[in-house]
Amino acid sequence: MLCSQHWPEAQQSTVHLTEDDQCLPHFQDFLRYFYTGTINITTASALPVCMLADKYHVTSLKKSCEGFMSENVGTPGMYNRAISWRKYARLADRPELKEACDKFIAWNMDTVISSPDWTSIDADDLHSLLKRSDLVVANEVSLLKAAVDWLTDHPEQTNDVLQNIRFPVMKPSELYQYQFSGIGDKSICSYIERKGTLTYQANSVDIKILSEHNDIPSAPFSVRLYKASDSGCPWQLENYSAQGKAPHQIRFTTKTLLAECTWSITFHPKGERVTTQIQRFNNYNYYTEEQIVTDTDNTVLIWRVENCSLDKSLHDHRLAVLLHTFHNGEWFVSAVKTFSSAGMENRVEDLIPQSERQQYVSNNTMRLHFIGQTEWKEYQPTAL
Repeated sequence: MLCSQHWPEAQQSTVHLTEDDQCLPHFQDFLRYFYTGTINITTASALPVCMLADKYHVTSLKKSCEGFMSENVGTPGMYNRAISWRKYARLADRPELKEACDKFIAWNMDTVISSPDWTSIDADDLHSLLKRSDLVVANEVSLLKAAVDWLTDHPEQTNDVLQNIRFPVMKPSELYQYQFSGIGDKSICSYIERKGTLTYQANSVDIKILSEHNDIPSAPFSVRLYKASDSGCPWQLENYSAQGKAPHQIRFTTKTLLAECTWSITFHPKGERVTTQIQRFNNYNYYTEEQIVTDTDNTVLIWRVENCSLDKSLHDHRLAVLLHTFHNGEWFVSAVKTFSSAGMENRVEDLIPQSERQQYVSNNTMRLHFIGQTEWKEYQPTAL
């Protein structure tokens, strides 16, 4: 290492090493690696050791650290380092690691905002993140709280950050409780109070009237992938290997602004078998015989929206399905599939292809989460 041609200091009698503060606690383990050939990598040490390996041109160790990071992006909140690993991947031009971090961050926001890295996210990255509609999070107030936590050290960014929070789709009761939870900075309080007016208006005024004065198809009125109980429903199948092809029925109600919709889902997690009863006659006796009409291993998903309280000209519907994998002791969202409504009843022929299915089964359990979304369209008043 120190005798390498990359190190002109190797020719000096005394070599002075200067390390980044985050690398210092791990430097002794890094040196021991040269004598033992082993090193213990954790989520806390992976990036510092990787930086040391890169600096001192220890290629094999650097690749091992990058591999560890790619495999462990999904870790519980207090141990999660997806934000700092993403920053490294971008600077070091590691597109696969960056993509893995990008997906994890977007689809597991509740984990990320509780991680040690959250308040150190770059301003530009935070702005880009909050503009996305595919964020999976408990609700919009959770994002507001996380943004305010970040603003504690960056109060000058208040307007730039909070303009990406979608106040109209918040529940007034949740925002009201948060406003009285003790927000310290006066400029933040003032901004939330000012924008909060739209929260109360959007949840009390008829959508047609609201659309006359607001651009309702725009981002502030667009829902993200919320996991709250009034946005969808979790679903879990235990003892997966012993299950047959029986269909599973899921029903839930969503509430968006003043709109309320009931969603009905039929899911075949192990395949679809459809039979019919045929009446036959033999030896002067009638009897019924079961005949198979359809028998497939495809994970068929059939869904429809019932009892929607909205005018069809104002909106469309979309179903999102969150697929989970189990890693490091917790379930994380690892894939998101969305389907737009094409009619009264919508059918997905194979939600999870056979080649992918096993990765979504852990401890003989499969876990999904269904989210019903309302997409607003521009209101066109009827001409008199």
